[in-house]
Amino acid sequence: MAAHTLVFVGEPRSGKTVLYVRMREFISTLVSHQGSNDRLPGGLDNPAARALRQWIQGRFAPMWASLGAKPPRAHYTETQGTSERMRRFQAMLSEGKWPDGTVAATGPHNREQANLTLVRGGWLADRYTVSLRDFAGETVAQAFPTVLPGAAGTPARAPDPNQPPKVWDRPVQETEATELRRIMGVGCRVAFVVDGKGLYEGVLPEVTERALAAVANSRMAGERKVKLACIITKRDEIELATSDKAWSASAMLRSRHSSFWNHLQMLQAPCIDVAAVRTRIDGSGDRMPEVVPGEFDIGIARIVKWFFTGDPA
Repeated sequence: MAAHTLVFVGEPRSGKTVLYVRMREFISTLVSHQGSNDRLPGGLDNPAARALRQWIQGRFAPMWASLGAKPPRAHYTETQGTSERMRRFQAMLSEGKWPDGTVAATGPHNREQANLTLVRGGWLADRYTVSLRDFAGETVAQAFPTVLPGAAGTPARAPDPNQPPKVWDRPVQETEATELRRIMGVGCRVAFVVDGKGLYEGVLPEVTERALAAVANSRMAGERKVKLACIITKRDEIELATSDKAWSASAMLRSRHSSFWNHLQMLQAPCIDVAAVRTRIDGSGDRMPEVVPGEFDIGIARIVKWFFTGDPA
């Protein structure tokens, strides 16, 4: 049995929650259409999604085929709490409303989390128990303080339990920062989410750069087994702002933020850009989400493929 944890980290309003909801919807849609000869939804008809459909049948599929039998179907389950929360968020997106962003937890049991299990291959199957964890940007900032332990011989200042730290004027519980450091320390996959619209406008926040540098330094010291991908969100916003179809998230990071880019290369982290939803301009000039059922951006398929197989291609 394989157990996998996918951690979303990033700063407020970077698009983590929307990506989180749409990725879960993609996985459930993928499972429901396995082995189907019907016309596939558009979001499943791309190279990454087709490779996932083959992978999801499991490593024992050729054995079943040699016996003239159909491979057992993979199946997907999730906790009741995950289902209720994700359905609510999904309904809001379908209605053209933005779901509330992740807030920093106020206690050890109050955090954004989804738990799902994917079983593939039937008898002697691979069981993937997946925990999708969404950490608020404030927690990331607390987990990777400005002065890192040991940096320049100066230890980080211990937090005062009676005065919870504030980041962006909001309180952050040290327990959440400690939990983030723990699960990154034992090995997981991290979707390092960067606001693509901000990046296009030339902004890469300090906390994001500092957190990646901390992960890279820990990896060099052999302290972490984390596997990381850099997810550039809001490609739809960039397409609204420019007619430049040759825009490349990788090229922009490499040219404008070379230190960040070099850390990604050292960590062998792929850079995946995604439009989790399409953005439309309403009558008041506000940007609102637009979701077509069964339609998923290829970036979502690439993220899921990277998570399950380690290869986004």
